[in-house]
Amino acid sequence: MPSGRTHDIINIIFIVFVFLIIFLYDILSNLDKDVILNSAYIFIGSYIFSTFMLSPDLDLYKNKSKFNWGFLRWIWYPYSKVFKHRGISHSIVFGILTRLIYLYIVIMIFQFVYLYIKDEIEDINFFIIDKDYLNVYNIISFFLGIYLPSIIHTLADKIYTSVKRGSRR
Repeated sequence: MPSGRTHDIINIIFIVFVFLIIFLYDILSNLDKDVILNSAYIFIGSYIFSTFMLSPDLDLYKNKSKFNWGFLRWIWYPYSKVFKHRGISHSIVFGILTRLIYLYIVIMIFQFVYLYIKDEIEDINFFIIDKDYLNVYNIISFFLGIYLPSIIHTLADKIYTSVKRGSRR
């Protein structure tokens, strides 16, 4: 498998090409420039967050992505116990979904505990997204930004493994 640093470099190179495509599309398209820029910012932000914080390797007990969470890295230890390395967490479709659902559950637990301590449990809000940003372009940009690093990571692992196996023959 490529190292975590190699995965990061691959994802950074990919985002540079995507940024150039977005820039050229911005110049050539007839869409509102604010819509394109807002969606580009959401894509790039979610892509960078996913690259460094939501790696498929969070299922390992120790890895760089887990340490990127700083003092909150402990929230990922149960995840690494539930999901075995290279299992569903490395699935192209379901891998990032497992991490997003897990993170959502952790956030809801934190929110529930916080509101319970404040004795405001009736104010719990399970939807933490500002509804002004919920348009098709932003939603697609967010999910592409979250999913692409995971897909690239998994494909790099698969390609590396198949090349390694091929060189042994």
